[in-house]
Amino acid sequence: PGLLDLCDSMGFLVMDEAFDEWEGIKNKWWQGHNVYPPKHYGYGEDFPEWHVRDLESMVLRDRNHPSIIIWSIGNEIDYPNDPYVTPLFEEVLGNNDAGKPAAERVYDPRKPDARRLAAIAKELTGIVHRLDSTRPVLSALSFPELSNRTGFADALDIVGYNYREHFYKADHASYPGRVLLGSENSHTSAAWYAVRDNDFISAQFLWTGIDFLGECPDWPVRISRAGMLDLACREKPLFSLRKALWTKEPAARIAVGEGNGEDKGPWNETFLWEGKSSDMKRVSVYTNETEAELFLNGRSLGKKALRDEDGCRLVWEVPYAQGELRCVTPHAHDSLYTPCKAEKLRLVPDRTRCPAERIQAVTLEISLEDAQGRAAKDETVTIQVLGDLKLLGIENGRPDDLTPYSENFRQTLCGHAVAYVRAGTCPGKASVCACTESGLSAEITLELTKP
Repeated sequence: PGLLDLCDSMGFLVMDEAFDEWEGIKNKWWQGHNVYPPKHYGYGEDFPEWHVRDLESMVLRDRNHPSIIIWSIGNEIDYPNDPYVTPLFEEVLGNNDAGKPAAERVYDPRKPDARRLAAIAKELTGIVHRLDSTRPVLSALSFPELSNRTGFADALDIVGYNYREHFYKADHASYPGRVLLGSENSHTSAAWYAVRDNDFISAQFLWTGIDFLGECPDWPVRISRAGMLDLACREKPLFSLRKALWTKEPAARIAVGEGNGEDKGPWNETFLWEGKSSDMKRVSVYTNETEAELFLNGRSLGKKALRDEDGCRLVWEVPYAQGELRCVTPHAHDSLYTPCKAEKLRLVPDRTRCPAERIQAVTLEISLEDAQGRAAKDETVTIQVLGDLKLLGIENGRPDDLTPYSENFRQTLCGHAVAYVRAGTCPGKASVCACTESGLSAEITLELTKP
């Protein structure tokens, strides 16, 4: 409810979703993604007894939120062979099945039949319509090439496709009266152009807006790095790509990855210009302008014209050299600098007054700056509180930082981190102090008010 209150007030549009398992239980990757054998447990065990009450409760709880525009009765319920199967396809893969064993790719009559999904979808859609006739019902399909043939898609008001942009045109021709949208999509420019260039596709949902704990590819990476924002809610290169795709105001932003000749995409890039003289860097410029020129310490590395197939991203291979990396477009520019020693520590709260009711938290932005006020070299920052405050945790957004949230210290990332403190129940003054290993310090005072 708190999230939906925020969406109501901020103008977000919401697809409110109930399930990602029905009668069948999906593979649970407890040893790593697609590492067999999986375990099998989940909501599917409770679905027969609880699905009616749970779906009714969600709709009754949320239906007065104006932010909600769509009800979803399930995400990737039809995922191929996990668990539902069909003899119509001898072998099939889902959108994350590159490492799936051969035996798991083929039809297995011991698994649930996918034709059952149409009957369940019809029941769930009817439950929602009975409680709210004003909003459409959707399910996010991962296997539309089958679900269109079994009647699953016909039970829905809107059919959501997950990572299936290549079916849009053909399926629109086959089902011209159907409302289609991308219910889960990648950040690629091509996935967006499928919406931009086809009037019959109404929207896309990006996976994801913010990095999240879990779905980590390899230890010690602790998170999924799919977000446009990192765990500290700071912009990533994916944010710059989306800004260039979606805005008309001139945009230009530099990001850096390792230049090994393989394009690994924006999700592996940073806004950090640092390295050794032997390093080759892959430098991306995200822009909606017609062209961009890249400079290293004032020396031009060439000008490139933006083509539609570039997807608002121009790429250079650049040997690392300490100093300034700068891009210039006709109406915008951006620079990255090799970070220098920190000369100042800043601690900035999102507010200085907070009710003393042990509910609300204050967000503290931590910044290390050099003598020119730019992001400085990273250091470990320690936080101490004085007064009726509790430090909830510190985050820097670094994918492989395993520092527990219970600790009162963390290293910055690109000179930044964020800390969260929660007020207790005693009104009065409280302080938050921060210090670095090099001896820099900062302190702010909070006023805890009577509720």
